[in-house]
This record gives sequence, structure tokens and C-alpha cells, in this order.
Amino acid sequence: MKVGNDRGMALLTTLILGFVALAVVAALMTFMIFGKKTSVIEERYTSALEAAKGAAYYIMSRLAQDKNLTNDSERTICYGTDTSCPCYRVIWDTTENKLKCPDGKSVDRIELGSYSTIGDYNITAILKHKESTVGGYDIYAIRVISTKAGTTEKAEIDFIYRTSPP
Repeated sequence: MKVGNDRGMALLTTLILGFVALAVVAALMTFMIFGKKTSVIEERYTSALEAAKGAAYYIMSRLAQDKNLTNDSERTICYGTDTSCPCYRVIWDTTENKLKCPDGKSVDRIELGSYSTIGDYNITAILKHKESTVGGYDIYAIRVISTKAGTTEKAEIDFIYRTSPP
């Protein structure tokens, strides 16, 4: 071998190792950036989910005490576009497959009062179905939706809740 060729090999080896190191650093930076973005998305979803859970617990506690109250204005209120009534009086109309107040008008949401906004999140509670059993139990199917204004952040919780007879 010639002595003069070793210098060219050293330069080539240094350049190759430099590019490999650059690729490793670029890959690590990419992983860090996307990892942080994923963490922020998970944090936002967790916040929306916790707001929805808070509203769900509120609804369950209100429905649990409704039948023990004597004044309808203190009870949990279900409402539609042009009517409202206490949720415990809502009935399922089997011919139209709709929930209705005793006045015959459709209802589909639960009034949340001050719980309609939790932090930066708007909360909606949708009454999907209600059945009353022979034993005096009311069974509610409810969907709680938590959304943050101006963003696509959203969490939904579906749950079924059974109240005890009075």
C-alpha cells in the first residue's frame, strides 16, 4: 500500500461517521418533538375526559335524590326545543321511539345548570333512553359530551344509571 492514500481514507471515514452522527441526532430530535406533541394531545384529552366525568357524577347524584324531593323545581330537569319537565316524569314513547314529557313534547337533554361549563369545557348531557320498571326503578341511558371551544378536543362518556324506588 502507498502511504499517501491513508489520508484520503481518514477523511472519508470522518465524513461517513459525521453523517451517521447527524442522522442519529436528527432521529432523536424527531422522536422528541413527536413525543411532546403526543403528550400534549393526551393531556388535553385527559382534561376533557375529567370534565365529562365530573358532569356524569353530578348527574348521577342529582338523579339519585330526585324521587325524595317534593318540589319539581328542585329536581333534575330534562328539556327539548320547546318543553321541559323533571327527568323522573319523562317516558319513552314506543310508537315514535322518543323521550317525552307528560305534555307529549320531545325531550333529549339534561339541564346541567352551572355544570354546563367546567373550566374551558362546554358540557352537554343527552338523555338517550329511560325505562321505568315494575319495582319502581328508573333506568337512564345518558351520554355526556365535553368539548373545548375553538378546538377539536372532545370526550364522550356513555353510561347507564339506575335509581332506587322512593
